[in-house]
Amino acid sequence: MRATSLESPGKRAQLYRGIYLVSRVLPFALWAAPAPAPAPAQVRVASPDGRNEVAVELHDGKLYYGLRRDGRAALLPSLLGFELQGAPPLRDGLRLVDTTRNAVDETWTQPWGEVARVRDHHTELRVAVAEAAAPGRQFAVVFQVFNDGVGFRYELPAQPGLQDFAITDELTEFALADDARSNKAEYLTKIRDSIPSNIGASNIRRAWGDPDAGTALPVAVHATSIHPRITAQKGCFTIHGIVEQRLSNLVGPRILRQYRIRAGSLDQIRSDLRMAGITYSTMFPDLDGLAVDLRSWF
Repeated sequence: MRATSLESPGKRAQLYRGIYLVSRVLPFALWAAPAPAPAPAQVRVASPDGRNEVAVELHDGKLYYGLRRDGRAALLPSLLGFELQGAPPLRDGLRLVDTTRNAVDETWTQPWGEVARVRDHHTELRVAVAEAAAPGRQFAVVFQVFNDGVGFRYELPAQPGLQDFAITDELTEFALADDARSNKAEYLTKIRDSIPSNIGASNIRRAWGDPDAGTALPVAVHATSIHPRITAQKGCFTIHGIVEQRLSNLVGPRILRQYRIRAGSLDQIRSDLRMAGITYSTMFPDLDGLAVDLRSWF
């Protein structure tokens, strides 16, 4: 389990000001030391390029986060927390415990995918909170802010007040700002308006002899009734349109790529895929696929 908490915005303790007493007989000064500065009511973290900014704050004992993009609100303050089975929700009466920051800029190699080298460039903020009253349960939220997006995770540290538990509901909110809603709607409208209606059907009409129908490029469609193998492989059917050429001639290598595998590497590749949970029976979920797996194991 882990702990996390933030202080609410409008409840800052005021510093005691110095009180000076002066006597005509014996001049002296009496000064009251200021109280410790309260933890900040709001903490922020920005992406490396500064365009994305996450703000985390406590308000009335609840933890919220928000997001701004280029100075404009994308997410309004949105609640964080959990509902637990047989226990009060891990949401109310929170106080800030600690905040830590980190910056990451490194590159790693993935074994397969469109890009071999991936750059991990982000800033990180970890906010730890705890309940102000008993049992003082704790949790933390870790935000990672990239130039092109934001991610976060909860951490529940091991603790006496939170040992065996079941989460019945995640209270995480995504309160889109009005600007974000309108921008998203405009974006989707532009995409929708730029696509001819039912382009799949248009290509089908061309395939059945209508020379005036069809689009230039092929259309990928999900069939309504398909074999479980296609479902497992997340496959689509392609319907060619006006340009009757091989698919490899119509799209670039970013979309369609051919890999040549040396025969001597097959056993190692199969072993790596099996470790990732990809076997013959998962790609071909039928008796034939299961039989192939069983023969390879036994």
